[in-house]
Amino acid sequence: MRHMWSVAAVIAGLLAGICLPAEAEEGRAVPVIYSTDLYHPHIDLDDHFDLAQLFAMAELDIKGIILDINGKVERSGQPAVEQMMAMTGRSVALAVGLKTPLRGLDDRAMDQPAEFQKGVELVLRVLKESDETVAIITTGSVRDIVAAYNREGEMFRRKVSGIHINIGSAAVGGEEYNVGLDVVAYRAMVQSGLPVFLYPCFPADGKLATYWRLDWKPIFEDGGFRRELRNYFVYAMEGVDPGKEAAASILRPGFRPESRGRGQYPKEMWCTPSLLEVAGRKVYAVGPNKWIASRTVPAGGVEQAVWSLAPARIELDERGRPTKVEVGAANANIKVFQRSDPKLYEQVMRSCLLDLYRGFPMARR
Repeated sequence: MRHMWSVAAVIAGLLAGICLPAEAEEGRAVPVIYSTDLYHPHIDLDDHFDLAQLFAMAELDIKGIILDINGKVERSGQPAVEQMMAMTGRSVALAVGLKTPLRGLDDRAMDQPAEFQKGVELVLRVLKESDETVAIITTGSVRDIVAAYNREGEMFRRKVSGIHINIGSAAVGGEEYNVGLDVVAYRAMVQSGLPVFLYPCFPADGKLATYWRLDWKPIFEDGGFRRELRNYFVYAMEGVDPGKEAAASILRPGFRPESRGRGQYPKEMWCTPSLLEVAGRKVYAVGPNKWIASRTVPAGGVEQAVWSLAPARIELDERGRPTKVEVGAANANIKVFQRSDPKLYEQVMRSCLLDLYRGFPMARR
């Protein structure tokens, strides 16, 4: 039986001690709340890749992380967050989110168990205490964010710069996993009137979709990646039992798992551009088939517009499936991600993400 984490331990053990263009231009860190369906053992390893990207960018001031795990505390992604904090020296508040889907568009989820209220409470506390507007990024459902908005709508409208949601399909009638986690919450978010930036996951080959595939063999086969970061991915791939091998074991030079899960790549990915967008990073070509994402222009770099966020109107049926997706609509209710060339986009995303991992910021010990 796997090591069981109590919700209290998840919270207490980790509490230590859109994005506004002006923030990016002035070089200031962007306050961010991050909601993720991060599990250990993983359900989908892309969440571990996204978490590493989040911590790789100093431009993101991570104010809180919500584990959107449907009450499955025994599979909490806490070990991965602990590892990121240990590697980077950051201290980030962590909370487990709501357990069950919302029952209505205006549901505040006040009747859910107290131990699962911590995610909503964390969102509201961060917004209340922040002197700046805060960006919100979600990579699972939008349940906790909508419940928090339903409780403190006026504060949301004042304090939230943008809600960047990696969810849904841009195809009429299309279904998607994250939507299915909480259909009501997704519908409520789309019609909220908040500054919502939609990064659809599908259709995979469509222009209104973030889908791409990462061939991440270089992390293990090239010498430019930190040993600790490689160990982080191995620990996740192998679903190492934290009760037998502590999360911090990845920092040890002698960390040696039984295998390296080499059959698990390439990996399907989705959330990379939303994190780059909030960080204020632009894409620059810096050589043949090589791109990096940066806030500043790199030497010899040529900016390349690989995606944009366009005003759009999306309408949904009762199951959260689009009945209408109109880019450029006069009555837009969101901004939607769009890419001009899916094949080029995949090459660029791979290059940019691996570059971020090569420069992963390790804390001094």
